[in-house]
Amino acid sequence: MKTPVLSAICITLLSATPHTVLAESVFNQAAPTRDEVLQGMRRATQYMMDSVSHDGAFVWEYMADGSRRWGELEATSPTMVWLQDPGTPAMGQMLIDALHATGDDYYYEQALRVAHSLISVQHPEGGWNYVEDLEGEERLRQFYATVGRQAWRMEEFQYYYGNCTFDDGVTIDAASFLLRLYLERHDAEVRRALDHAIQFVLDSQYPNGGWPQRWPLRYDHSFQGRADYSPFITLNDNVMMDNVEFLLQCYQTLHRTDLYQPIIRAIYLLADLQQPEPLAGWADQYDPETLLPGHARSYEPRSVNTSTTLRMLRVMGYYYSLTGDKRFIRGFRSALRFVGGIILPREYESVWRGLKRDTAAVLLPRFVSPDDGRPLFVHRCGSNVGNGHYYTDQDLHGTIKHYSSAFYANLAEAEAMCRTIEHWSVDSLLRTSPLLHPDSTTAIPSFYFHPNVYRHNGPLPTSVADILRMQQPSGAWMVAIGKGSHPYRPMPHDQRPSSTDAYAETNAGDEYDTSPYYPDSTFQGVSTSSYIRLMARLADWLHAPSIAGLRDGIHHWNLLHRERNYPRLDEADYRGIADNLLAYQNPDGGWMKNMDWLGVLNVDSVVAALDDYHRQSTLDNRNTFPQIELLAQTYCLTGQDRYRVGAQSGLMYLLDTQKANGGWRGWDVDAITMNDEVTPGALQLMQRILYDDPVYGWIDDSLRSRIRVAYDRGIRMILDCQYVQDGIKTAWAQQHDNVTLLPTGARSFELPGLTANESCPIINLLMDIREPSAEVIEAVDCAVAWLRRVAISGLRVERVSIPESEQFNHEYPYDNVVVHDVTAPLIWARFYECADNTPFFCTRKGQKVSSLAEVNGERRTGYAWYGYWPVLVLERYEEWSMRVKGK
Repeated sequence: MKTPVLSAICITLLSATPHTVLAESVFNQAAPTRDEVLQGMRRATQYMMDSVSHDGAFVWEYMADGSRRWGELEATSPTMVWLQDPGTPAMGQMLIDALHATGDDYYYEQALRVAHSLISVQHPEGGWNYVEDLEGEERLRQFYATVGRQAWRMEEFQYYYGNCTFDDGVTIDAASFLLRLYLERHDAEVRRALDHAIQFVLDSQYPNGGWPQRWPLRYDHSFQGRADYSPFITLNDNVMMDNVEFLLQCYQTLHRTDLYQPIIRAIYLLADLQQPEPLAGWADQYDPETLLPGHARSYEPRSVNTSTTLRMLRVMGYYYSLTGDKRFIRGFRSALRFVGGIILPREYESVWRGLKRDTAAVLLPRFVSPDDGRPLFVHRCGSNVGNGHYYTDQDLHGTIKHYSSAFYANLAEAEAMCRTIEHWSVDSLLRTSPLLHPDSTTAIPSFYFHPNVYRHNGPLPTSVADILRMQQPSGAWMVAIGKGSHPYRPMPHDQRPSSTDAYAETNAGDEYDTSPYYPDSTFQGVSTSSYIRLMARLADWLHAPSIAGLRDGIHHWNLLHRERNYPRLDEADYRGIADNLLAYQNPDGGWMKNMDWLGVLNVDSVVAALDDYHRQSTLDNRNTFPQIELLAQTYCLTGQDRYRVGAQSGLMYLLDTQKANGGWRGWDVDAITMNDEVTPGALQLMQRILYDDPVYGWIDDSLRSRIRVAYDRGIRMILDCQYVQDGIKTAWAQQHDNVTLLPTGARSFELPGLTANESCPIINLLMDIREPSAEVIEAVDCAVAWLRRVAISGLRVERVSIPESEQFNHEYPYDNVVVHDVTAPLIWARFYECADNTPFFCTRKGQKVSSLAEVNGERRTGYAWYGYWPVLVLERYEEWSMRVKGK
């Protein structure tokens, strides 16, 4: 279950591997076609469903010959159904993703097969265990009595409870898949199983709002002299938070108003579970009666967990955004004081084997004793479950490898995140709170997975061509499997306690330990996580939002930064790009212009290098409205709330900066600006919102009303700005005066005049109006007639290479020369005299000239004086005219 809690403002960007363009692909072409990608996805899925799964059920990894298979432990039966991620529910989620990416109903049919396997092993109470068996409970008991009992570090498998678990997202992952599948086609069988799962979540909730790790409750597995921990209220592995998120999704999508109170009880309990100062953090487990920290597995001591505490700060911010109740953020400062007060001394870093990726990060103990605040570092001795045990002390040397005793964290980023959340506008949050307005946001994202899921599973190709090339004729993707385990063999019953430290830092013990480990060598096999990751990459390629709107800003960055030797994000990595946009977003909701939105750079350093003037938000160079669009698309695809918040802040910036006359200013002059699509771009975005583009389905009625007023005012202004020449309406200028609405100038080489370039987006905007008035139709007709009148025949602009020493700009290694050619297609000048439509040009110093040759070289190549902008507009006009006028 991917809980969409709010992310920190300071975002660490990971560089994605760029696309590889193959000289010769498996299809003997530079890049695969859409049909080839669709075929590859279909063949891979057929192999997984027909040759790997058992009646729609999956484990995690398979040897190529099928002789051995693993979930979290080795699966002893081909009929096992592994629920832990990336098991059977994850495969079902990927099939729905594939359905959305391809539109192919085959994937829905296969998702139903997966659902049927889960429904067949759903417990009578409505939940699921880590692993089930299609052949029945007896086989499962045999597994627990053998492989499970001897898995030293996998203590949750050493005893068979026979009930259901929330641990590792097991029940909620299965239920979330059923919810998403039901919403596709409203299948009655899926709905019955889904309702059963929802009732399980409700029945298992304590009156105080918490959930146990397992349910129905059992108290029959005391372990090493300690009470059974499965009834404890559990935060570990996001149990509480994932349950809340699932109920919230059902509340929104199924209109289950009865779920409101269970959600409220849970989130307020989570706030109350923060411990008092000085150890003002959160624990992983709590006694349901006393609400004091509790223990879990023998290497999970009763403690306050610093990692959980930092994660809960973000969770509390999310619940604050749902409710507007400052109770959720009241504990921020005390939690930060607690974490900041237990930083380990620098000399501990030489002992700790963890990698320090952030120089600003500090080393923290994971577990802190709730009694005296001392760190608890976990060790083990012995060689298997029969003779070994775990223990804690204050020595960081030799701690266990499979469960981290310490970690690095950037506390400055945590502090910045808290400050940002504390300054959020409550009114703005509550307008789109899914808890208060269930229809205000997208509850279920269109896509569940992204290509970088399961990054720990080793390198896989990211190039679409490479992915298809590695596919075998059967459709299989055979990958290197790095997991191993000792086959089960009964361990001796007469073992004495051992003090050996030979296995203190290994994942598995001796030959009797069935815990998984990672051998030095790998073998080729089939992996569900690799299938999901490769399918997600192909699905992403099919539906990824375009960065076309951001290219102008990137181009202008490149003009100023000739050496670009830093890593850059793949253009298809829209999540990474969207995170970049959030990192650069100004407090007013807008963006500064001319950034490399794909650059993996230190955002703070980039912004600090700018003066105050250039940090300002603007729409210049096609800025701000493309960022809003990409963030909204990313939110629609992922359901990650931070993208919606960013898009909404951008919209508020547009509304707040619109002039009373209906336009927006550019960068160079305080006037209504059509250049760089400043005003038309903002209005076109608003038009899509008002025409119910599903990407903006989260916008509430109040904000939509403001957008309607702004849009109507802008269209009125557009019509009023159309220049009238000798009583005939013509076109538009780059800029129009705020009061007179007449053409006005901007930069020295941008003099008042009619423009063929900037008029085209305006005409398109007007042609996009669904039910145009007679005035709008007249405006379009007159503008098109003007474009036809001012078209120029018999010349073309030719690029002529010039030596590097004579180049005006490194981005333009050529000169532009006008060539007379009677065969040349029609071309247009950018500027025309308002009085008589004579083309004109201009030097950098503002001197108006009559030919391109008279323009100084730097402006001759660095500015578009001629172009073919109207061609597509004129083609579209013919279809539009027939549609709106019936002729």
